[in-house]
Amino acid sequence: MRPILSQEPVDPSIVAAVLNDVNATVSNRDLFRLGDTQFSVRTVGQVDIMVVGSDGTLLGASSRRLLPEEAIGQPLDPGQISGLGAPLEAALAGETDPGRLFFEIDPGDEFLFVMPVFGAGEAARTALGAVVVHFESLPTQRDIPAHIFNVVGRSAVVFVIGAAILATAFGALTAGGIIKRLSRLSAATYSWSQGNFTTLVDDHSGDELSVLADRMNIMAIQLQDLVDRRQEMAVTGERNRLARELHDSAKQQAFAASAQLGAALALYEQDPETARAHILEAEQLIDQVRNELNDLLLELRPAELTAGDLPAALEEYAANWAHQNDIEVDLQVEGQGSLMPESERTLFRITQEALANTARHSQASRAEIRLRYEGECIILMIGDNGVGFDLERPSTTGLGLRSMRERAQLLGGTVAIKSAPNQGTLVVVTCPVGVRAVDHRDINHVHPVHPV
Repeated sequence: MRPILSQEPVDPSIVAAVLNDVNATVSNRDLFRLGDTQFSVRTVGQVDIMVVGSDGTLLGASSRRLLPEEAIGQPLDPGQISGLGAPLEAALAGETDPGRLFFEIDPGDEFLFVMPVFGAGEAARTALGAVVVHFESLPTQRDIPAHIFNVVGRSAVVFVIGAAILATAFGALTAGGIIKRLSRLSAATYSWSQGNFTTLVDDHSGDELSVLADRMNIMAIQLQDLVDRRQEMAVTGERNRLARELHDSAKQQAFAASAQLGAALALYEQDPETARAHILEAEQLIDQVRNELNDLLLELRPAELTAGDLPAALEEYAANWAHQNDIEVDLQVEGQGSLMPESERTLFRITQEALANTARHSQASRAEIRLRYEGECIILMIGDNGVGFDLERPSTTGLGLRSMRERAQLLGGTVAIKSAPNQGTLVVVTCPVGVRAVDHRDINHVHPVHPV
């Protein structure tokens, strides 16, 4: 350092280059030998070196931990470093007594030492500057075990991280197969939610997920069997209903027409006018039989229903019904929505049944159909301006009304009826699209078609 401080002026860049090579290694200890391999541990303490000119100017520092960059080239304030004032003043005065050049800041952990730098020749007793060495956290014999534990701990962390990376890679490969299996299971459950229980999950891995898939397959098979049974029961119930309809209407009317024709045949020669009246009565009865059979045929062969085409099917059916029965029909559709095919068929059948009752019993001149989509439910209303009936009378709970309720209940829906003598009839059907269904009390907010 003497040649550098002997220059006039001192070049700070040379001082900085010298201080950058400072090595803070304090000790290097051998631990043990295993064969030809020697295990050692090197401990490091914090050492800061500063160079001060004879005029007290800071010429350089090995780090910026104690003093900022801006302090270099400026007069050093000894108060910035605890205990530096007296040793630095002694060193710049040419003092060589170690006791006056040393100051212990924190016993056993932090201290500083100031070494004067003297000139050569005649200036041998003149201090050219001083080198301040600041020591902190110096390792001792007792610190070596702690250092070893620190190294071992870091190695353990590295090992754990490596193991975690390998486990993650293995998990990613395994998860890929599980995701595919879950995707197949999800696709199957979606098909089941659409009413198709013929889709099964093909998984023979033998693990817990495979067992779950097998159990869900069994559930799907049982549900499909239940659907088949319900369809068979519905077909049987429909056949029984048609048989009762034919017996109660067409058969009785055909029998009456036959009796009228028999009476006309007996009176044809003796009283042609009376015979002619019987023939006209028979003709009216046969026309009623024809209308009854047409209604039944329309129920057996309704307009083609495609997904989301219920309004079009109702419009076509209402037009045909109005023409056949000479009753005006007004159809209105509010909103848009999507229903399961089974729900659309059920609403179509209920409309047929309600209009059939209107044609048979109401003596109405006008009917209305309202189809309204309301978020999670759909509401169907069929009303007329006919004679109506008393809901309290037991005879009003006939086969047609009971059939409509049973159809709606199969879908979790409801049927409400509002009617009174000479006040027309209103049938309100609520079919849940998602969860919610309209309460029966909601029909108080709608009214039948009033007589005109």
